[in-house]
Amino acid sequence: MDRDLLFDVRLQQRHLAKKALTPEELEAYWKSLPDAAQNVANPQALSPEAAPVGDPGPKAKGSRKR
Repeated sequence: MDRDLLFDVRLQQRHLAKKALTPEELEAYWKSLPDAAQNVANPQALSPEAAPVGDPGPKAKGSRKR
């Protein structure tokens, strides 16, 4: 099996259930990933128009016009 597919975040639970992947292997893979903390944007630096992920924003809170 392709190593990238084995650790694909969308398939990890399936591989764990089928015993194609052990929790120890998954943990070792996670620890081997590089630290990408320096790539995270500063949330305070976002413009006021930018809504956080999952926030429907003011348009979704009001009533709809028909």
